[in-house]
Amino acid sequence: MDGEKGYRLVQLSAAERMKKIVRPFEELDDAEKSLATQELGDLVEGTLFKFPEAVRVYDGLVDPDKVEAGLLLKSPSDDDGSYVTISVGSSSLKSDADKKDCEITIQRVDGDWRGREAYRYYVEDGDCARRFDAGDPFQKPRFEADDIPLSSYSNPWEMIARTEDAIQVLKNDLKNAQLEQDMGVNYQPVGTEEIAALRELIGSAEPNGIF
Repeated sequence: MDGEKGYRLVQLSAAERMKKIVRPFEELDDAEKSLATQELGDLVEGTLFKFPEAVRVYDGLVDPDKVEAGLLLKSPSDDDGSYVTISVGSSSLKSDADKKDCEITIQRVDGDWRGREAYRYYVEDGDCARRFDAGDPFQKPRFEADDIPLSSYSNPWEMIARTEDAIQVLKNDLKNAQLEQDMGVNYQPVGTEEIAALRELIGSAEPNGIF
């Protein structure tokens, strides 16, 4: 990959693994998008079958017609305690078993147990495999519940104001997400090289045990 010989993701730090997996978005032809979509689906299905004892199945949890399966994995930890979490999931409709969605979300967790940069690879509604770059929550100004003083919980007007602030943050996030998609800087198709890198990352991971 990238002309480098001999390197393996398992030999890299968590931060370096993320950089090796995630590629700049680029124009892909239909054949590449179709193959990447198939490979992501195969990777999700194969990973769920590999760790059957750790898979959680939810029948009709949100939609009575939908069955969902999920699995949480963890890469080997670095010396400083950081690692990568890998969430693998799929869903299908009881009324149409051929209609399946799947996803793999990876996130770096630093040595202080804080979730950092995250990326979601997914196939939804028969579309091609895409990636959503969620970014690093510690690099974004956001509404934080921990910032609310305990005294404000007894003041309904202050709670209303803070709730309105939180709603405004979410609205801004939705607007930014749509703008990023329109500009082609997020929610874009991915190719087979990124799926292959995900496969290598998962190859060294084990169930996290907290999902």
